Amino acid sequence: MSMPAPETLEREKDKLFLTDAELIRRLGVPEKHMRKILPGLEANYGFPRKQRLFGDRRYWPAVKAWLANAMDSRI
Repeated sequence: MSMPAPETLEREKDKLFLTDAELIRRLGVPEKHMRKILPGLEANYGFPRKQRLFGDRRYWPAVKAWLANAMDSRI
């Protein structure tokens, strides 16, 4: 996956619905690893699913809330 130009990243920083590529970039997790675990996170741990209505993108605030909850429950 190629990295977008800095102007593109700045323009898109407030997007609410993200493609998996955008999500992976925001999370900072290696793409190879994240693409492998996403299906299991959805199926087994309630990770926010893609929304067909919004072009098969994930709602970023729901992802952030899921991550916060997942990290709180492990500490």
